[in-house]
Amino acid sequence: MKKRALGPLLDPCATVGCVAGLEHLVQARADLKARAKQAGPPLTGSGRRRTTLLHQVVRSIGNATVVRQMLESEVLQCNLKELDPEGSQPLHIATIRGHSAVVELLAQHRSEIAA
Repeated sequence: MKKRALGPLLDPCATVGCVAGLEHLVQARADLKARAKQAGPPLTGSGRRRTTLLHQVVRSIGNATVVRQMLESEVLQCNLKELDPEGSQPLHIATIRGHSAVVELLAQHRSEIAA
């Protein structure tokens, strides 16, 4: 499967919260690129609208179980401090959208990383 063939599949997987699908696609992309010089979280979208998968999941479904699985995934490499094109972190988006369980989870995970 070519690299370009994987990109369009990331958005639907993120939108519905299919963590296993996200992991599989990101791993397949990593295998294709060998990720030797491409460290960092996987991105979705195009141009100025590029954002991380974590941003998209928090924005679209706000499901704490899915977010927890993404944070625990070694494949997805979620970065809580990553900014989207509007300058928001996933915690900001969850707060604005009123996803209280996701806010608590992200705040707790962030404090565990800082400790």
